[in-house]
Amino acid sequence: MKTFFSILSAPIRPESGEQIALGLIMSDGEKSLFDYSLNKLGVIKSLVGEAQHHFIKKYLRSIENVINRVDVNDLEIIPWLQDQKNVVINEPYIEYLSVYNRNVLSFSKPVRIDMAVIQENFNQLFEKFVDLVKTPVIGNLQQRNVSRVKETFIPLVSKYYTEKREVTPTEFPSIVIPVTIDLYGKNENIVFAQFIDMERSFNHIKTNYYDLKELIKVIPDAKSFLVSAEPEIEKFSKQHEIWDHIRSSRDFDYVDVSEVDVIREYAERHGVKPV
Repeated sequence: MKTFFSILSAPIRPESGEQIALGLIMSDGEKSLFDYSLNKLGVIKSLVGEAQHHFIKKYLRSIENVINRVDVNDLEIIPWLQDQKNVVINEPYIEYLSVYNRNVLSFSKPVRIDMAVIQENFNQLFEKFVDLVKTPVIGNLQQRNVSRVKETFIPLVSKYYTEKREVTPTEFPSIVIPVTIDLYGKNENIVFAQFIDMERSFNHIKTNYYDLKELIKVIPDAKSFLVSAEPEIEKFSKQHEIWDHIRSSRDFDYVDVSEVDVIREYAERHGVKPV
């Protein structure tokens, strides 16, 4: 099968056919690449309703899961997942999706192209049709460095969460060693979040991840978030493997650092208070 690409767009004014290109898929039927623009995703947030924006984010992440690994889609919004395994992405199916329109996201008709499915070629197409590569925005936080975003973000949510909260065996006897969590609050249940910078040392990652997992184990009904970002695979290959495993976990809500504001939005909606 020859290489093809398709552009994934979100209609913002269906009556006029106006839409914004959000992502791009490139495949030869065996290998596939997919990415979407966090810049564009941020732009459309002010143009569509909250429910539609939430659906779009979940849909994009589900496509990414299908491309990157065999994954069960518990949201049941990606129709090519059947019998708990993914069907190979292929041109006829993408062409079918270009006709099948949910009025929320749509694929363009596949375009054949004489290119190998490699990251360099994908980036060229992505920058031509969608957006500059790796230029996300985080509200007013214009960076992806997890440690820096953490320093900037935490003071903004101090009325909802306690910063650097130590949880001890006095509170939860099943905790053997006290653990420290970056953000800790409560509504009807405990809510907490941990930032993990995947471009730091293994010991740093291990300590922060252990604290998060230990707290999840002793407070299983808590709402928990892990905030991180994809490390550069060339410089941090081992950390990239860890990151890829962590973001697929169902033990907590994985939040890309570019979307960290969902933690504040959750606190606002659910009346979270520091504790």
